[in-house]
Formats: sequence, C-alpha cells, structure tokens
Amino acid sequence: MVVCEQPAHAPAPAHGARQSARWTFTGTAGQTVALGLSSPGRTVVLRVLDTSGKELGVAYAGLGGGVLTVALPALGSYQVLVTNNEDTPTTAGQISLTRK
Repeated sequence: MVVCEQPAHAPAPAHGARQSARWTFTGTAGQTVALGLSSPGRTVVLRVLDTSGKELGVAYAGLGGGVLTVALPALGSYQVLVTNNEDTPTTAGQISLTRK
C-alpha cells in the first residue's frame, strides 16, 4: 500500500483482470480532493472510501485517464481504490492527489 500525501504522484501498478490496488491519504472535514489517473491502458474504476468503507465517489477512467473530485465529510484517513474493470490486464498508469 502506498500512502499518498500532497503532492502525491504515485505509480499505479499494472493490474490483472478484475484486480484492485489501494492507497490511503488523510483529509479534513469539508476539504475537496481531486484524484487523477493517467494512462491506465484499460477501463478502470476509481473510488474514494471513508474509514467505514462507505463509497464517497466513483469515476471511470478510460484510455485517456480520468479525474474524481470528492468533498471529504470528516477528519480522518481515506482510501483510494483503483479496480481493473476488464477481463484483461491493464498497463501501469500514474495516480495523483490534489487538495483544493
């Protein structure tokens, strides 16, 4: 697991079919974060989860990548979950976290 803190630019590893990778970051109540995923090679699903596992936002990233912007409800740790949404492996991409 890679811990993302600003500025965060972590390599998103290649994934096998339907596999996931997770990263964590901390945030404060009311803070907005933008998560970017570039060049995943295939369609992937980008999610942000709170500490209880509740999904706060979801976006699909295709060959050109994607961005997910989420307002955080509380102070704490959050997870970024990137899941390969296809039956074939993906190539590596780049994940970034920007605090607004």
